[in-house]
Amino acid sequence: MPKKLNIKMIDASASVLHYDVLLLEALSKVVDVELLTSIQKGMEGAQKDNVYTKYFFLRLSSHFPPKIYHARYFYPLKGAEYFIDLFRLRAYLEKEKCDIIHYQWFPAPIIDCSMVRSFKEKFSIPIVYTAHNVLPHESRVFDHSLYGNIYHAVDKIIVHSNGIKKELCDIFKVDDRKVEVIPIPVYKKNVKIKLNQNEARKNLNLGANEKIVLFFGNILRYKGLDTLLKAIAKTTSVYEDIRLVIAGRCDDFSPYEKMINDLGIGRKVVRIIKYIPDNMLEILFSAADVFVLPYKKIYGSGALMLGVAFGMPMIVTNTGFMPEMIFDGKEGFIVSPSDDKELSQAIIKFFKLSQKDRDAMSNRVRLMSDAYSPENISLQTKQLYEKVIEERYETRSKN
Repeated sequence: MPKKLNIKMIDASASVLHYDVLLLEALSKVVDVELLTSIQKGMEGAQKDNVYTKYFFLRLSSHFPPKIYHARYFYPLKGAEYFIDLFRLRAYLEKEKCDIIHYQWFPAPIIDCSMVRSFKEKFSIPIVYTAHNVLPHESRVFDHSLYGNIYHAVDKIIVHSNGIKKELCDIFKVDDRKVEVIPIPVYKKNVKIKLNQNEARKNLNLGANEKIVLFFGNILRYKGLDTLLKAIAKTTSVYEDIRLVIAGRCDDFSPYEKMINDLGIGRKVVRIIKYIPDNMLEILFSAADVFVLPYKKIYGSGALMLGVAFGMPMIVTNTGFMPEMIFDGKEGFIVSPSDDKELSQAIIKFFKLSQKDRDAMSNRVRLMSDAYSPENISLQTKQLYEKVIEERYETRSKN
């Protein structure tokens, strides 16, 4: 029996925590893998203790409460600790040999890029990087140079769609043979559907006949909640019984609260502004009629894949990988980013569909689940690892 590949996966800041956990559980069946990460304050419920995870980074900082841990004034302490952790990581990798280092996120691109180069020189270990974002959502002037250095330093880059691959290669002049498309897996492990819609709605104090729109996930500016609020305000002139459920964490919800009040839709909006544990997902997705992702700019979205797992018809914007997942009029509708009028029209269009047509949309979404299962994605990832090793061997043979 051939020896399993040994992989060290690194997500120092636990920035894509749900993705890490999902991929890790499936990947651990086909390779020897260890995730080196940190405890994400305020999201401990999502982190599972298992033999594949080592809480290696920010161990001192993680003792502070979430309000301090996530505060901007605390960044220097976390940064200093992370800098020390990178030297610990170097020593750890020297001791614990592996075949590939797979980065999921670079929290400090300047020093991370230097460390990647040093690992390649000292250990001759191939480096794989999953580019969840081609550039940060709120990128700075110098980010183009920083991420360009990273993309040229690593051996292989994973992206989540063909469109993202083209964008990355065009912007940073990266050879397209260096970039592999591996989709985000469906979040099946979090999905338990036992409640019917009426039961789920009772849990949220929603009416059985109301038209329910769901916005789910961490609330950040690029996710376009402001556009959705304006769209809901426009939609109320057609559907008085429409309700919007907003569920997710937000550092400062007050600007959205002001917008809700200014638009006069306070009674139309259910606010669940906190980290959403797994046991609440069924209630939220079972209660909703349609899942809206009004993102201004996105590359990949775990929330969309969660919607796939629940078989939710979706209204998405024409950005990132979403148009490659949702086809207009098939699994949902596609609208332009930041266009509240077009979004309102799509919501109205959805609710004008017959129940039979809505069910057909839902069934088409569910059919996507097997193709994007964690097991399939882990096999694609394993094949990429093997390809990287083979390319490294061929390069050495030529030299």
